[in-house]
Amino acid sequence: MPELPHPPNIAADSRHENRHLVISMLFAFVLMTAYSLLKPLRDEVASHHEEAISWLWSGTFLAMLAVVPLFGWASSRYSRRQLVPVVYRFFLVNLLIFYLLQLRLTEEGPARTSLDFVFYVWVSVFNLFALSLFWSFLADFFRSDQGRRLFGRVMMGATLGAISGPLLVRVLVEWLGAAHLLIISMVLLEVALWCFRYLDRSFDRSSNTEERRALGGRIWDGARTVFHSPYLRQICLYLLLFLVSGGFLYRLKATFAKEIFEDREARIAFFANIEIASNTLTLLLQFFVTGQLLQRRGVGFTLMIMPIATMFAFGALGAVTSLTTIAIADILRRAGNYALAKPAREVLFTVVPREQKYKSKSFIDTVIYRGGDSGVSWMYDLFERALNPSGLAYMVVPFAGLWALSGYRLGRGFQHTEDKSETTDESVGAGTP
Repeated sequence: MPELPHPPNIAADSRHENRHLVISMLFAFVLMTAYSLLKPLRDEVASHHEEAISWLWSGTFLAMLAVVPLFGWASSRYSRRQLVPVVYRFFLVNLLIFYLLQLRLTEEGPARTSLDFVFYVWVSVFNLFALSLFWSFLADFFRSDQGRRLFGRVMMGATLGAISGPLLVRVLVEWLGAAHLLIISMVLLEVALWCFRYLDRSFDRSSNTEERRALGGRIWDGARTVFHSPYLRQICLYLLLFLVSGGFLYRLKATFAKEIFEDREARIAFFANIEIASNTLTLLLQFFVTGQLLQRRGVGFTLMIMPIATMFAFGALGAVTSLTTIAIADILRRAGNYALAKPAREVLFTVVPREQKYKSKSFIDTVIYRGGDSGVSWMYDLFERALNPSGLAYMVVPFAGLWALSGYRLGRGFQHTEDKSETTDESVGAGTP
């Protein structure tokens, strides 16, 4: 039998790796800036309508249930080159519609409240789908060993965008008004598409017909793939336990911010300040820590750092609960997520087959993520009736312990899957007599 070639990957060529890394970082930067411009506006809506947060999160989950089958249908029939531009352009047109509506509905009232709610749900959907597509593409573009070396740097590009967005909000919101910030997001989405096209052309020059075709299958293949894979189910468990700390902290922050800041623009500025501080810390960690940690200590160790830190942080938050301590805990949690936990989670998908990668990852990053958000928020509402803010903070500690255990098991599962994949590749590359 003739020798079978190793699956090609243009990113594996060291002569091109630096160029592709720079474009990937630019891609992450503009995409994250586009989103982080919108995030303080979305968070202000949650704080202004704090009593409706659980309904907003449930509405987001239902929107995901409606959108995911459409995405599954599209990914089954269209190639990556067709799918990503269509999704990003769809979001761009949505932004234009929101811009026109916000210019028209400036007074408080039922119409403005409805627009606020729809905008909140839409930003949450946009965030997960746009970023999930981005990371699915990069997990396809780079090998697992490259992911450990390079994803921390790509996250630095995303973090710079996450800093630039709220900085632009602080500088421009009073001068231009919140509605005009949507125009900037539209322009940045178009730049993100240019970055995708550049990388996709590089990928296609060395990829075969199999890699360029549509993914095939049915609309709910992502869900079926997740529920039939112990490895992917473990990723879901890790994500759900992560959402407990994030959800409780988000609710506490929204409640305390509404009590202290009466003006909506003041709340937008407060949330923008948290974004700037957390992402500046994230950038420092990514520059000095992330890459070295993933390479030297491995994915499992990196996944366990944030859960262990969360146990101590929420223990301290339970002892002293105020808007200041909540803001500090939120800054540390965000930095730990984007500098450590998220890059490690993205590396987990580099050992997943291509067909599973796009569909399962989109399902996990949308339905599982927003379903978990909704469940955590209703859990918060349930326990809020019996516990004060301090007790709610203490509740997170045992969940963080389970989260750390999940990270340990997931790290072992990744190592086993990677070793098995490398053994299979070597066997295929050597050929069969």
